[in-house]
Amino acid sequence: SAIVAKPPNTAVGDDTMTVTFLAAAVGVRQVGGLWVEVGTISTQKCIYSSKKCPGSGLPGKKWQQIAFAHEFPAPPAFLTSVQTLNNAETWLTVGVNSVKTNEAWVSLERAETTSYGQVNQDEVV
Repeated sequence: SAIVAKPPNTAVGDDTMTVTFLAAAVGVRQVGGLWVEVGTISTQKCIYSSKKCPGSGLPGKKWQQIAFAHEFPAPPAFLTSVQTLNNAETWLTVGVNSVKTNEAWVSLERAETTSYGQVNQDEVV
């Protein structure tokens, strides 16, 4: 089941609200008739256009495959976020490519920050 966690004795209502973050346990479950799959991977693979990530080569050449435990009837909504800060001097987001019913591909994305820091440790996505 899904709940909205709110402090006790507050005036926060149960109406429609904006969600700024989502927390869920790892696994596959059905919530409100929709299938939800939650998981993590560790990767150093990144996309960028400089030599700061050792061995990465050209942009778009380093993607990490994620195989879903549940095959969806159509390509699902796919939410990602970097969960660790192991390469503290490098700004990272997650690039997503080719979301299908049974898999997706992700990469650490350095945007225009290749002049600062290196990706030499895994990050959890």
